Amino acid sequence: MGYYQEILKYAFQEPPAGGIAFVTSIYEFVDGAGTTTLTGIQSGDFVVAVITGDSGGVSNLSTGFTNIQDDEDSNSVNYRMAYSFSTGTSINYVRNTGDEGIVLAAFRGVDSTTPFDVTTPSLETSVGSVTSITPPSITPTSDNCMIVIGLGIDDDDKTNATISTGFTTAEFGHVDNTNTGIFYKKQGTAQQESPSAISWSGGENAIAGTIALRPAS
Repeated sequence: MGYYQEILKYAFQEPPAGGIAFVTSIYEFVDGAGTTTLTGIQSGDFVVAVITGDSGGVSNLSTGFTNIQDDEDSNSVNYRMAYSFSTGTSINYVRNTGDEGIVLAAFRGVDSTTPFDVTTPSLETSVGSVTSITPPSITPTSDNCMIVIGLGIDDDDKTNATISTGFTTAEFGHVDNTNTGIFYKKQGTAQQESPSAISWSGGENAIAGTIALRPAS
């Protein structure tokens, strides 16, 4: 095989196995019953949902989603993290009560059998006087994982919030008492990840959860 043929051979190969990539995301505020739809994905993509609600709590799990973390009423910050694997080119999160901010974020290359490691979420409540939260540390069991933080902040507009060092924002949105975000970071080797604090001006209550997505073998 000639030199240029060799170059073309490698240029058009699929990426090596074992990697996880962020695909796309969406933030929506749903007032009452409604549906949040994420498009631009493909069958097999892992979709994380983070939902932050007002004092009325958060709605029951949407069909097809499985609960990861749940704290329905801790001093007015209502939070849920859930997941589903896509079976097509779009996925819906359907809810039926209250006012909620919803982020859906899709990742490609996640293990379909044992998709993630998970920790107990951090909770910071002090009658509205909290100005930061440190997401929980996690030690992945696999190399080439994706660390994902889900964040919920109660009440005021916290679009000025900083995020943990080294993390990228998938989505972070605010409407009516719901500050909701997903942040991610690719990690090459299985070592402890201790995210730095997320901070904002003005005191509120907050919850943050951390998971580590495992790559497909």
